Amino acid sequence: MQIDQSNFLLPGNVHSRKAVMRATSAAAAGQVVDPKAVTSLRRTLAFMRPAILDFAGWRRLRRSETGWPAAAVAEVMAVIVQRYVGWPVAYCAYRPADDAEGAEVAETAPAFQQAQGTAVFQTTDAQVGLAAAQAGFAVVQALVDGFTGAELRRVVRSQLRGFMDATLPVTPSAHSLLLAQVAGERGIPWQVVGGSGYVRIGLGRQACIVKGTESTLTSAIGVKMASDKSLANRLLAEAGLPVPRQRTARTEKAALAAGRELGYPLVVKPIDGNMGRDVTIGVSNEAEMRKAFARAVSQSNEAVIETLIPGEETRLLVAGGKFLAAMNRQPAHVTGDGSHTVAELVKEENKRPERDSLLKRSHALMKPIQLDEDALGVLAQQGLTVDSIAEAGRQVFLRRESNLSRGGSPLDVTDKVHPSIRRVAEATARTLRLDVCGIDFVTTDFTRPWQETGGAICEVNSRPGVYSQIMATPEERRDVILEGLFNALVGEGEYRGLPVVALVGAPEATARMCETLETRAQRSGRKLGVVGEASGLAPSCQPLQTMADLFQADSLDAALIVLTPHDLLERGLGLPRVAAAVTWPDLGSPTPTVHGILGRIAGDAVLMADDPATTERAAAALGLPS
Repeated sequence: MQIDQSNFLLPGNVHSRKAVMRATSAAAAGQVVDPKAVTSLRRTLAFMRPAILDFAGWRRLRRSETGWPAAAVAEVMAVIVQRYVGWPVAYCAYRPADDAEGAEVAETAPAFQQAQGTAVFQTTDAQVGLAAAQAGFAVVQALVDGFTGAELRRVVRSQLRGFMDATLPVTPSAHSLLLAQVAGERGIPWQVVGGSGYVRIGLGRQACIVKGTESTLTSAIGVKMASDKSLANRLLAEAGLPVPRQRTARTEKAALAAGRELGYPLVVKPIDGNMGRDVTIGVSNEAEMRKAFARAVSQSNEAVIETLIPGEETRLLVAGGKFLAAMNRQPAHVTGDGSHTVAELVKEENKRPERDSLLKRSHALMKPIQLDEDALGVLAQQGLTVDSIAEAGRQVFLRRESNLSRGGSPLDVTDKVHPSIRRVAEATARTLRLDVCGIDFVTTDFTRPWQETGGAICEVNSRPGVYSQIMATPEERRDVILEGLFNALVGEGEYRGLPVVALVGAPEATARMCETLETRAQRSGRKLGVVGEASGLAPSCQPLQTMADLFQADSLDAALIVLTPHDLLERGLGLPRVAAAVTWPDLGSPTPTVHGILGRIAGDAVLMADDPATTERAAAALGLPS
């Protein structure tokens, strides 16, 4: 099913407060997907984590006992492929006549659109939305053609790959998208910056840019200090915090000398590495030191050599100076059952939705376990090979390091971490001036004081991957973590963002109201941005041609969005919420639809221009003094 026409509508449109894609395939018109095909689709999507499918559109489709228009199924699939990589989208326009689930029922498109081959669904920009629509209609074509089982799985996975190939270059990290989701829930507008991995949250002077777990509020010096493992170790030791004894080496001779001085066993790692790459744990003699040193400096100019702390590694997450969560990262392993080989057990483990091999980088929750040279070496230390059959209940390790990027698995232990270790984590963040950090703490028992166990800080990460840690946390506590991260990276307290008022009417009418508000802004010394066709603006005003310009205008105190009813219906307003909307009584035939749209985005603050109090109310909404 080819897409014959598509339109990207800004937030505050005829369908929804959210931005949507409207895509039409003539081949889908009149086509119906029956419940048996939906059952095949449900089985095919079993490799996805349940959270991806946890939205109203999929629930309605999954439980339906009647056929659905092909375009309606396409819009559900379009949302699924976006959620697959973390986009915070959920809205689908189609509602069966007998189903009114959810608060979005008021934001519905007439069902005849889907019957005519048009899918309407939430997205964030035209490129992502079009790619999602193409994937959605392709999967529906396979359903209509009767594909099931392996054939349908190949189509779905092929479309997911195609979607990611087309969109991952403009898709922020999973961490950034989680923060964007929080912003949306708080009513704060956000936007991906220029097709990059950066996300701008908010408008005007209080806007903030985030990428991963860093933002424009993050201390650059703190990041540099934490990334230099040798410097971080010295600073933490001077602060009285527990760290291993450590040396650095640029040459093999220096590494061997450090080994003799510190005493084996040791850990050897690159001075500026991350994600556990090129780290060797348990170096026990000079022969192993030579090999470990060569590995550490293969991508770095210096190696860190430090004493091995006995115990398990726990990732402690701190944001805004407060301990938020703890995750025990278990090295990649499988559990024997007495009948399957290690290789077979690994193959089965890698089928878990959390280890989905299609997802890459930060979008992957857990990495598949690799049976590489490192794994074979760890197996040999246990007297095993990939063809060994381990007895039932025996844990078979494939790695010594516990990094999730190396196949490790997360386990939330927040409630079990001893207060003394929590205090160490918070002190570490303060010492290195980090707003968000992940502290890797090693101890034989994290439920006891570190002074008793000899536990110590293994490493400090200024850019911790929090996606896996949040997903490993019980659902009822995830909001606490996200709130702490958001407050540390974007700002605490109630959001006092840029006040925006929409003026919707004929150009000659909106021009008069715009001029009045401009004058008020100039007299009060406030900088007003005006989005839309505007001329003769006051010197204190900034003309903005598009909504993208509004997101880039960091010096504004308030803004007006000026547009005609036709523009509102064709393109959308541009924001999901505004402080107020002013409209005129003579809009013609689209008056009810326009009022419906403005009611969704302005609530009770839809003002009629012929009301004598409207000018004052609009000025007050913009924060202008009377």
